Amino acid sequence: MMRRASTNLLSNLTIQSLNFKPLLRFDHHTEVTYLHFNQYFVHTKATSLYPKDIRGHLRLVEKYAREDDYKEALQHSFKVFELHKAELRVDTCNENTYKHTRQSVIILRCIVALHTCLEQYKEALSKNDLLIHILEGLGLPFELIKTRIKHGDLLIEMGMFDDAFKHFMGIEGETAQGSAARGLVYVHMAKVLYKQGEVVDSKSRLTLVSEILEKLMVEDVEAYNKICTANVYQEMGSLYENMNELILAGNMFNRGLAIVVKHPRELEHHHRWMFVLSTRIGKLLLQFEGNESLAISYLKRGVKMLKEEIDIGAKHLEIELGDTYDALGTTYLNMGKTETAVELFLKSKDITVASFGPNHRTSIGAYLNLADVYVTMER
Repeated sequence: MMRRASTNLLSNLTIQSLNFKPLLRFDHHTEVTYLHFNQYFVHTKATSLYPKDIRGHLRLVEKYAREDDYKEALQHSFKVFELHKAELRVDTCNENTYKHTRQSVIILRCIVALHTCLEQYKEALSKNDLLIHILEGLGLPFELIKTRIKHGDLLIEMGMFDDAFKHFMGIEGETAQGSAARGLVYVHMAKVLYKQGEVVDSKSRLTLVSEILEKLMVEDVEAYNKICTANVYQEMGSLYENMNELILAGNMFNRGLAIVVKHPRELEHHHRWMFVLSTRIGKLLLQFEGNESLAISYLKRGVKMLKEEIDIGAKHLEIELGDTYDALGTTYLNMGKTETAVELFLKSKDITVASFGPNHRTSIGAYLNLADVYVTMER
């Protein structure tokens, strides 16, 4: 369960009111494929729930995924699912009769992510549809709506924009008017419009979402809506970031972070996006001149949040911790504080090498960062 974090690094001041002066614009690349997969992975805290033979295959899934060998990781994921189903069989005379659990959901999300990494979108759709069927019987409304939206996102990846938009319209009709779930659907509609070059219409849809969420924030909503509302802000921020609307992106991330900090006991699901919001804000701040101190405060908060979760078992967040240390190191280096930068780059390097191995491209990047600092210090 999330612990209540102190709020000394958070201010009621919105990012937009800081009146940044843009320093430069960066190309917003997507996260490395492993990190996309990692948000679904069965981390250390969860693997203890499985029998020994399944745990062995789960470790191999993680090993091959870290090595970017997604085909081999996928084969072991299939094996995990088959072994898991064998334990869930209700009717020994009918091998298709199972009583699925949350663990079934986690494994299938892993398989969908791996298919997506391999650009096997039809296979991903098939497994995602199975996941929807399972979730309908488990009474997990937030997970269900996210998984149904994932179906539309896969259609977007396939270039089937009209079909994706129709799919989202179908989900819209099943969500309550003015709900966070309806807002989440609108964000993904906006994504389709943006992909089709309809930027103005996409932004209009996002403005509508903001109006929905602002109304929700003054109401006493249930825990599900708090999770969903924070997630909607996060997804809006990501879309604004893709549009290069960095101030709006920062504002959305900041609002999502405020919910995560304010309601830690309700937000207990350990979703990766919750714990990288502060880091993402810090990185956005660094793209504007004169905000190093504020960026450092957000990045330090990111380190604190990530370490707290890692300490209670969320080992899958170690990569994000290393990434946050790297961003902090870069910030101090730009400020001329090379000794502090070296300490942070070393922490980032140690985590990265432990996670990926010394020969992975991400680890090589960490070594290069250190080399650049040492050159600057003339070591």
